[in-house]
Amino acid sequence: GINAEYGEHIHQEMLQKILFLTFLTLLTVECEWPGPPYPTTVGTGSDVCTQYPCDGSISYPPPSERVPAYYPQQFTSHISGVLVFPFTIQDLNETHFQIAQEGTFHFDWPNDRLKFDNNLRLGVNLTNSFIHTGDRMYANTWGVCFCTNIGIGILNYDAFADAQYLGRENKFVEYIWSNVTADHYLKGPHHIWFDVQTRLPIRAWQPTNGLQVYTNWSLTVDPAVFDIPSFCVKYKCEDTPPPKPLDKVSKPVISDVLSSSETGKKKEKQGASCPYKKMQQVNQNDVSRAFKPKPGHNYKGNTFSQMSDVLNNHLRKSGIRTRSCQSFDISTLNKYGRLIRSLALPSFQELYKRENDRRSLKHEDMKDQEELWKQENVIVNQFPQMYNMSRDGKCHELVMWFVHHLTENAQEALRHLIVMPELPSEQHVTEESFTMETDHQKSHLHSIYLQRIACTACHKA
Repeated sequence: GINAEYGEHIHQEMLQKILFLTFLTLLTVECEWPGPPYPTTVGTGSDVCTQYPCDGSISYPPPSERVPAYYPQQFTSHISGVLVFPFTIQDLNETHFQIAQEGTFHFDWPNDRLKFDNNLRLGVNLTNSFIHTGDRMYANTWGVCFCTNIGIGILNYDAFADAQYLGRENKFVEYIWSNVTADHYLKGPHHIWFDVQTRLPIRAWQPTNGLQVYTNWSLTVDPAVFDIPSFCVKYKCEDTPPPKPLDKVSKPVISDVLSSSETGKKKEKQGASCPYKKMQQVNQNDVSRAFKPKPGHNYKGNTFSQMSDVLNNHLRKSGIRTRSCQSFDISTLNKYGRLIRSLALPSFQELYKRENDRRSLKHEDMKDQEELWKQENVIVNQFPQMYNMSRDGKCHELVMWFVHHLTENAQEALRHLIVMPELPSEQHVTEESFTMETDHQKSHLHSIYLQRIACTACHKA
């Protein structure tokens, strides 16, 4: 279940403090859960577990008719269900507890935050809340509030976009106590059903974590619910001072490293005392990547869509947080572009330019880059139908800059500061002809897009 996704990542010491206070005063009922691969199980903390399977009528509509496995980017929803404790249990035959849950899920993807308001019924009511913003979790139970850095961002709204489709079912759903026609998806151990009528999530189930049923949807959030309690104690949740302006930082000259493909060894700079010199230090992986103009087979796809999927998987494995390109606006992409370019290693560009490499920056001077962005904005404002193409091209360019113009040390520094866009799977094609004066602007924008997806030439098998 979604709630359990976060329970697994809460700092263990903080979790023990909260649960210790809880279980000193509460009673629970041990319950054996049934064992099919994805059973439907109900419990209220004192009831006997009851299994409600689907009625066996499963169909498989074509992909175009299925409900996409996406959460809304902003919503408020009531949740009813049960949690399994401990969260780390691997076998339902082990001793465990089911804890009845009622509450509200507040989700605000554009602002990188979510909140669970929970009422756990265990003989007495236990009210608690979890606010997750950035990589920090604030847990408030009975007026005892802890903050800890859990090292991951909030749940992606498209976390189930690559989930396996198991079919359309006539499913009996607990807590609303009626049958619902729903599309069933599976990702890892996580099952989720989307109501075909409302096209919203209706039920989430993870055998060793819990069950949630979603009702009373609103596609808005109240910003006030994310206010952090003033009495919250910070535990390994210290504020991180902002980095110093990069224009105050000298960049070590290491062109000699990249100009020697024979040794590929770093010559140590003497007397370098810049506090940010680590971001500009080149290691062997940086040198090997820079001198390899053609990607390996594991970095290629047979089609544009497959290429994007392959490269997105590598981007996620790098450890940086990612979101789908369509969740970004152009202004945010430009902001991230400025940050990445401010950390770009000049010697990479020197090498790419000398070798006529497609990874070379089209505009070395950021003043020229800013001017290009202004021109694009004018065209997009005049022709809104070109917005998606412009945005998608920027996503491709941003990923290329991150991977091929930053050292691994600089990439590591940014992993905690930004969320990278994933490569779009759709390739935009131009209109068949441009005859009017206004079409010249469209053609210009499309030519910029083609430059930004130039990676296709190397990354398509």
